[in-house]
Amino acid sequence: MLQLNDQIVAQKMTVAQSFTKKFMGLMGRRAIHDEAYIFPGTNAIHTFFMRIPIDVLYLNRQGKVVKVVNRMKPWRLGPWVREAWWVVELEADAAHGVMVGDLLQGGPWGN
Repeated sequence: MLQLNDQIVAQKMTVAQSFTKKFMGLMGRRAIHDEAYIFPGTNAIHTFFMRIPIDVLYLNRQGKVVKVVNRMKPWRLGPWVREAWWVVELEADAAHGVMVGDLLQGGPWGN
């Protein structure tokens, strides 16, 4: 479970470890519900071939939020965030209330 203090950000998590999982990500999905798709060692993403808008969190190695993009539309290039090590893709509006400087808990970054 991925959370921020008492707020549950996502019940389920998928960590994209393999090349295939990183390449495919959420492409083609018609919906995501209560799931975080996590990309390690990543500081930029795109939403090409996606059908739905998503919230995107960029985190440093310790899981601290360094950038938030709400409702990123399909067919867009996300920003390149130099200090990011993890990128978390969520259903649109799941990151409501998450701000730069927040520390997410429960993820693979180990806090």
